[in-house]
Amino acid sequence: MAKYVISLDNFGHRLITAIHTYCHQTGHDVTPERTQNIFQQCIGQMLGCVETDLQAYLANLMAVPDWRTIWYHERHVSYEEVEWFKHEFRNIGILLWRKLQSVGLMSQNYTYLFESGTPDFIVINCYIDSALL
Repeated sequence: MAKYVISLDNFGHRLITAIHTYCHQTGHDVTPERTQNIFQQCIGQMLGCVETDLQAYLANLMAVPDWRTIWYHERHVSYEEVEWFKHEFRNIGILLWRKLQSVGLMSQNYTYLFESGTPDFIVINCYIDSALL
C-alpha cells in the first residue's frame, strides 16, 4: 500500500461551497463537522469510481452521489432542489480524475481509498490488486 497526498487546487473549495449551498437548500445545519462528513463522503465516492478509462469512469460516476450517506434528516426534498448538486459533484469528480491522471496515479492495478483530507489536499491509499498483475 502506498499513500499519496494530492493537491486539490481550487476544486476542493468548489466542493465545499457546493456542500454549503446543498445544506442550505435542503435544510441541513451547516456545521464544520457536517461539512467535513459530506466532503469525505463525496471524495470517497468519487475515488471509489476511478477507472483508467475516462468513459468507464464517467459511466461509474453516473451512479453517484449515494444520497443515503449525505442525507441527514427526514424532510422530503424535491429532485430539482438537489439536481444541481449532482451535476457539480460529477464535474468535480472529472477534475479529480484529471488530477490523478496528471500526477501519474492511474493504473488498472490500483484500488483507491480515501483516508483523509481538506479542501486543499487529500490523502489517498493506493492498493495494488495482485489478481490483476
